[in-house]
Amino acid sequence: AAVARAAFTLRETARLIRVRYFALQTTRSTLKTLDWKLTQAEELDRIAAEQLEQGRIAPFELLRAQSEVAGIRQEINEATSELQEREADLKVAMG
Repeated sequence: AAVARAAFTLRETARLIRVRYFALQTTRSTLKTLDWKLTQAEELDRIAAEQLEQGRIAPFELLRAQSEVAGIRQEINEATSELQEREADLKVAMG
């Protein structure tokens, strides 16, 4: 019975490590996507600023672009916190 319990505990620990590792990788992937998204939004913000200077768009369009950049930065902050949490979870699972 003790051997079976030890084997079960080992399998359960291995499963938990796999689950937490894949969660960590998913969060890393999300961060890479958000970085790309931020680059795109910053470029649109730059273009909107130029177009506003030229009088081709209304000021609210620039504000919309700036708002998009700010929103993505917030998502990056949240994902970074989540990444740190998942790294800690994995370390705990690994002992």
